[in-house]
Amino acid sequence: MAIFSYGDGPALHRCLERVALLLERHPGGTATLYAVDDGQGLAGVQDLCRASGISLVLEPRRLGKACSVASAILHAQAPVLLLVGGDGVPCLDAPAVALDALADPAVGGIGGRNVPVNVDESVVARAMTLLWELHDRVNLLKPKLGGDMVAVRVAPVAGHPLLAVDDASLEALLVKQGLRIVYRPDFFVQMRVPTTLRDAILQRRRLAAMYRQLEGAHGYQVSTRQWSKVVRALVARPLPRYAPYLPLLLLIEVTARLLALIDVLRGRDYLYWEPARTTKTREWKAR
Repeated sequence: MAIFSYGDGPALHRCLERVALLLERHPGGTATLYAVDDGQGLAGVQDLCRASGISLVLEPRRLGKACSVASAILHAQAPVLLLVGGDGVPCLDAPAVALDALADPAVGGIGGRNVPVNVDESVVARAMTLLWELHDRVNLLKPKLGGDMVAVRVAPVAGHPLLAVDDASLEALLVKQGLRIVYRPDFFVQMRVPTTLRDAILQRRRLAAMYRQLEGAHGYQVSTRQWSKVVRALVARPLPRYAPYLPLLLLIEVTARLLALIDVLRGRDYLYWEPARTTKTREWKAR
């Protein structure tokens, strides 16, 4: 496993506690944390890593997640690597599900399902939870290597540079080599969605810009960017639980994509981005 963190605060401790438990349950597995030394409580993180056997790569300056992911793949000692964001909590069966999916040599990667834990905090949180409901449904139509946790076969992607949208870059590389992407709803990670309009647009704007970069550079489009599949997922019965929040979600998406288009035309670099702070705050108990 490789965990990637920048400015995650208390959320990172929660993530690492779960990773430590996974290491206990899966003898022989290894985990490495790639973190930026931002001077905000990393001393406690180092203690937690030492106590639980998690290796730590402390980056003195921010290089961007894509760079860290490429480094983790290049230095991986196992044929399969599980990649996790430092503000989420992987499910207890994550390693077993990943290995089961990748036991098929025709499979290059498995995408994860994001499970929001803060849906009741605001109307924006409900709209963003609808987004992840739709992601789940689209993935069942056409799997995508996305979400806050993915697993990949190392050999086909080692040594390749990645664009800022690292998971989609990995998907494009794997598909180009004739390997399949699979999706398993039981391969999930618990996480927080943005609770304010500003944070929701900030997050979606960044992703929209990075997907445009991928589409321009490689001519590759992930399934959740294909409107026909999104519409099919939306109208399928039963309707998504949070379907009434579709107008708000559309407002967020349209605004974010328009701003992303402006960013691309201006040549804005999204290798580094401002985190959506409401996805990091508040404590919650992982399941």
